[in-house]
Amino acid sequence: VVAKLETLDTDPMDRPLEPAVILSVDVAE
Repeated sequence: VVAKLETLDTDPMDRPLEPAVILSVDVAE
């Protein structure tokens, strides 16, 4: 999951532009 989150595009504040939490939940299911 960590590797997946690291691949997401981030804004200048290093915050994921995509809802990483929601994506991780979808992967878990």
